[in-house]
Amino acid sequence: MSRYYFMRSFKEKFGQSSMDYLAEIRTNEAKRLMEAGQPLKDIALLAGFKDQHYFSSQFKKQVGLPPRTYIANRKCKTAAYSWPNKPSWTPSLILLWFSEMPSMTKRTRS
Repeated sequence: MSRYYFMRSFKEKFGQSSMDYLAEIRTNEAKRLMEAGQPLKDIALLAGFKDQHYFSSQFKKQVGLPPRTYIANRKCKTAAYSWPNKPSWTPSLILLWFSEMPSMTKRTRS
């Protein structure tokens, strides 16, 4: 079986490329290791990434948060979606978002 036939067949069968599937498996393993309290440098290697920098970039690509932020959010039970982590948000927009929070809460309670 050729490499291209495998890649095409895999995507048709599972709806994602084999590389995306592998990245998802590695990211889930990294999350499991984070829950177990492993250090990030060890997690990178144990989950199958070549180094910590590559792990961090791939984790952020998959999850939307850097590993350290993900761990901090898990420790304080903060949901990932509770922070406006959009790349287009500037510091001034974030401050505006926080300043509107109390008024939005008051409006919904009335």
